Amino acid sequence: PWTQGDKIIASESQLSENLWNYYLAFEAEWDKLTKAFVDCQVKAQDESMTTPNEGSKTIYSVDSIYELIKDAGYQDTHHPILQFLEEGAIDLVCLMTDLTMDRCDVIRATVGISQGE
Repeated sequence: PWTQGDKIIASESQLSENLWNYYLAFEAEWDKLTKAFVDCQVKAQDESMTTPNEGSKTIYSVDSIYELIKDAGYQDTHHPILQFLEEGAIDLVCLMTDLTMDRCDVIRATVGISQGE
C-alpha cells in the first residue's frame, strides 16, 4: 500500500474543526464524569503531602487533574490519576455511609456534616 501514495482525507481547516469538536465533547464528558465529585465537594482543592523520602507531592483536585490529563507534558500520570479516583470514591462513600475512618472525618468536616447525617 505504501507504493500507492498518500490520499488527503481532510483539509487543515477540517482537522482543526474536528479537534475543536473533540475538545468540546471531551469537556462535556468530563463534566458528566466528575459531577458527583463537584456536587459533593470531593476533590475540590489541591492538597500537598510529604512522601517517605521527604519530598512533596500534589494530590490533585478535579480542576487540576483535568489540566494534567489535557497536558501531561510527557510524564507518567497513572499514579496521580488512580489516587484521584480512589480517594474520590472513598470520599463519596464516606459522605453516603457511616463508614468509620480518619479520611471520612476530614471530608465530612469539609462539607459540614457529621457521621450518620
